[in-house]
Amino acid sequence: MLAGHRDRRRKKDIRARFDPEQFQELLLGVIKGCVSAVPPESVTVSSFDKDALMRTFNSNADRLQFEQSSSVFLEILFVGGILDAGGNFEFPAIGKSPLSVIACADDKEIRHMVDIFLTIIARYRYMQDTLKETVERLLSLLIGLQANLTPEQISKLVTAFAMLCSSMRVPVSALSALLKGYLVKDGIALKYLTAILKTMSTLPAESAEREASGIDALTLSLRRSDLDTKLLEFFPENRRTYAELKSHFAAHNLSEITRHYLRVQQRRKREELQARLEANLRSESPVLAECANIIKSYMPTAGGTNEDSLSETDVTLVVWNAIMRSVTWSSKSDLYEKQALRQVKTNGKLLAFCTRSPTSELALMNAVQMFCHEDQRFVRIFPQLVAILYNEDAVSSEAIRYWYDKGAVNKGREGFRKQVDTLLKQIESAEEDSDDEESDSE
Repeated sequence: MLAGHRDRRRKKDIRARFDPEQFQELLLGVIKGCVSAVPPESVTVSSFDKDALMRTFNSNADRLQFEQSSSVFLEILFVGGILDAGGNFEFPAIGKSPLSVIACADDKEIRHMVDIFLTIIARYRYMQDTLKETVERLLSLLIGLQANLTPEQISKLVTAFAMLCSSMRVPVSALSALLKGYLVKDGIALKYLTAILKTMSTLPAESAEREASGIDALTLSLRRSDLDTKLLEFFPENRRTYAELKSHFAAHNLSEITRHYLRVQQRRKREELQARLEANLRSESPVLAECANIIKSYMPTAGGTNEDSLSETDVTLVVWNAIMRSVTWSSKSDLYEKQALRQVKTNGKLLAFCTRSPTSELALMNAVQMFCHEDQRFVRIFPQLVAILYNEDAVSSEAIRYWYDKGAVNKGREGFRKQVDTLLKQIESAEEDSDDEESDSE
């Protein structure tokens, strides 16, 4: 009795095995039925009314078993048929769907197909992830597709992918599917990445969800998908340099991508430098010489490119932040001021190592000003911090004077100027006396 009960449950759970060939035949019949009034030779993608098509799909949902067939269903709408693992059509005898991206005559029809995709995933929400996976699969099959589709048909796929990514319904991260060794080594990955990005850069804003259009929307999408950190990975290994990246995107009128990439790389370098310095400064026995070597490796060198290093000003600001963030501040008001002064005094030489120009000296002055403005515990010691930096040769009297006259940032400007007034006069007076003594000795 129990055994029979288990058997009945098993039979209840059995589902018919999904047959892709049968599904393709069935789907093509359903699709052709939507345009039965149009002579077969006159059918185009524009012949299909989106709303009528969706009503037909809805009424045939049980027969089409969308939950089982969603991946091949979407694949057919892209390339007209079901593909095998090599990018070849599995059932060529059945024929291709008249409703597909590759059947489109122009960009207007491709837009119509993209609208159909978006309507489908709005109606069948479980297909949204499947749409991304289908785009990724087609990208990974590009070598096979190049052998089975015309260049014009592949170009239509590229345009559709760009429109879908631009619509934000397919994340730009899907383009990472191109990062397969067999696609990268021969430049195929770079070729199609560039084509998709180029198309995306020309598209207008399509919805209120997009905060920008054109190249601005493109760089925003790259940042959100983290693809902007992987751009060099799309280049063959023998071309994986900043110079190649810059030259390549400039040739395709996508120089803003290069500028964005450079900003990303420099941000990562700043974060990396700060983390390394903080780790050293927080250790029980920080070694300033080791910190100086770390800093030197990020500083501009003669003949170096922007991508190879950070600017002197960037390095100066990172070093200041690392010095002040590596302190475990006391909760006692009579101690944290002493901690700050001691920290700057101890590590002042590191700042002097960075500030080799008036620009970086002024940047340091403003960094100290903002540090004291943003944390009011340190407002009173601002002139003492400046005095230490001057004594350690991190800032010159000329830099302090320029900051005082017109270089200070607006936040708390007048209050900090008043604090430094006496110090600045003392410094300039002492330097004048020193100059007079040198003149007398000569």
